[in-house]
Amino acid sequence: MIAALQARFGPVVSLLCHDYADISFAAAFPGVPLIYYETVEPYIATLRAAFLSITYRLHAFLPCVAFGVPSIHLSYDERGQAMVETIGMAGWNVDSLSTADCVGAVMALAENPADFCVQRLAAQPRITALAARSAAAVQHFASQVEHGMRTHGGAAGHG
Repeated sequence: MIAALQARFGPVVSLLCHDYADISFAAAFPGVPLIYYETVEPYIATLRAAFLSITYRLHAFLPCVAFGVPSIHLSYDERGQAMVETIGMAGWNVDSLSTADCVGAVMALAENPADFCVQRLAAQPRITALAARSAAAVQHFASQVEHGMRTHGGAAGHG
């Protein structure tokens, strides 16, 4: 896949890691620049500036969707695939375990970044609704924790 992307887009292909556990995997591709950030700000800035992201990680795919950066998710389990489907971006998921020609599938999507924008626009109401539900759920969780802290005096170990 890297060779196909480099043939199409030139030497701009790099491997971005947000988790140090991914570095050994990325290092297995000599000659491809490896970018690793220990903090989120430069990681997000790199994603925001990309013209295309191809990733196994939802931690890259979802921000790219939010930023409007064309992104292709390579799912390797049902959780990642389900999340991409849930937000309405299933057309930009390549199931790496069952797709016979992953490279061909990725390259076909990479050639049509405008299609990403069309699907993202269609998915926007769903994404907005999910974001609002998620924010409400986090707020509810936080209020329950605060209530528990007040009720139990912040002591650990009380059930």
